[in-house]
Amino acid sequence: PNAPFVQVGYPVEEASLRALAADFGAGLREVDYRTDPAAARQAINGWVAERTAQRIKELLGPTDLTDRTRLALVNAVYLRAPWLTPFEASDTTTGSFTRADGSTVRVPMMHYVSSGLGPNLPAARGDGWIAVQLPYLGGDGYGRTGLAMTIVVPDDLADFAATLDAARIAEITRVGWSGGVLDGRKVDLMLPPFSIDTSVQLADALKTMGMP
Repeated sequence: PNAPFVQVGYPVEEASLRALAADFGAGLREVDYRTDPAAARQAINGWVAERTAQRIKELLGPTDLTDRTRLALVNAVYLRAPWLTPFEASDTTTGSFTRADGSTVRVPMMHYVSSGLGPNLPAARGDGWIAVQLPYLGGDGYGRTGLAMTIVVPDDLADFAATLDAARIAEITRVGWSGGVLDGRKVDLMLPPFSIDTSVQLADALKTMGMP
């Protein structure tokens, strides 16, 4: 879902309102940044939390809105999807995980071995890396349709990260049997349960795209 939160009384062109409704299914919501930016932030964060099953409760921090803010365009995405081939809890055992600094730690490791009888996991080995793709339920099992998570394990993490760009990601995640990289094959996979939390500022990207 999408939602524009605009300053109370701020003039918005009728054409913009029609475009928001027709193209994004978004109605205009009014808040008062000028006199109470904290309340505006609370309203926006509440909207996001409601639409992400309380997974994202603080999209905007205390300094993200000020009394000079006039419009916030908000998009919230929440995905709850099981793996096409789930990890069995009974197969989870303690194993060694190597951190970025080279040290190891003992953690629970989910374990899955593709049987070779059905769709095998798309996997590949490249120059300095190996990769496997874990499709979510709803796709064809090979990453060509539906959503999938691609996990890459580099030989040298720092070197790989320094040279990682869109072209290399596209190369690694290409799926197919005629020139593709990730091909279906038998895989013995161990993976620790994990969570990811990240924040990205879009200002520089928008400027590059022509929106200073």
